[in-house]
Amino acid sequence: MRISHNTLPQGISRQAAMHQLGKVRGVYEPRHTHPLAMISTLLGNMIVALIMVVAILIFPFPPSTPLYVVLPLYILFRLSGALLFAIPIVLILICCTILPHRNTRVYAFSNGLIYSKSDQMIPLRWEGIQSLYHKSILGKGGTIHTYTIQLSNGQKILLPNELKKITHLGDMIEDKIARIWLPQVIGAYQNGDPIHFGPLTVNQSGLDSGKAHIPWAQIPRLVDARTCVVADQQGIFRRLLVREEDVPNAVLLQRLVNQIATANNSTRRSPHKGSSSHC
Repeated sequence: MRISHNTLPQGISRQAAMHQLGKVRGVYEPRHTHPLAMISTLLGNMIVALIMVVAILIFPFPPSTPLYVVLPLYILFRLSGALLFAIPIVLILICCTILPHRNTRVYAFSNGLIYSKSDQMIPLRWEGIQSLYHKSILGKGGTIHTYTIQLSNGQKILLPNELKKITHLGDMIEDKIARIWLPQVIGAYQNGDPIHFGPLTVNQSGLDSGKAHIPWAQIPRLVDARTCVVADQQGIFRRLLVREEDVPNAVLLQRLVNQIATANNSTRRSPHKGSSSHC
């Protein structure tokens, strides 16, 4: 959601100025900002359904009641019974998933974020974010996305799926991390240092998962860093078996590998500038 500095809460505005977070870009709110109102409505529906079920049970139909009267009431009875069964389940889901995050907000600025939950406010400059882990689970209602921010001091912050446009927020953070850290990790790689991304390691010989290894000669490009899919010179796709949620900073990994692979491919082609071969 778009927001201006004039409409920011006073505490958020003060923290943003104190940590020089720059211009506000937007705020990410929970999908359900008033879950207590939802609970009240569900409880009201449950009471009405209970009254209807009890009334139908107490006052049985006379034998002479026409079918066109009995049938709608019977359908209403079954629907009321279904509501009595379903509403408690919905209430439990609301209490477990929505209520814990009802006061969670993330305010995005040009130089960082402010994570706000209840009375807690955590300002984060982009360079203070060390890692971002992304976990996605495919469910019946769609894909559930959660992101975990790990700071340089070891503190972790969970960004739940209940936030609106959570993937937009996650993509923005990953892009900012990649822009800031890419020059440093390229420098470390050129010095011969291994670069670790959870179970994956980028080193002078290639890409390694501990259980499998793909040399640079077989990596013209990294197709998908989240699942570590590599397209080799023959167009054959290979994958290192790692879990998405175990690999931090997927965008940084992808840009690092692709930049190294591009440089390696250019070096291999440079002695044959006159050739017209393609990868």
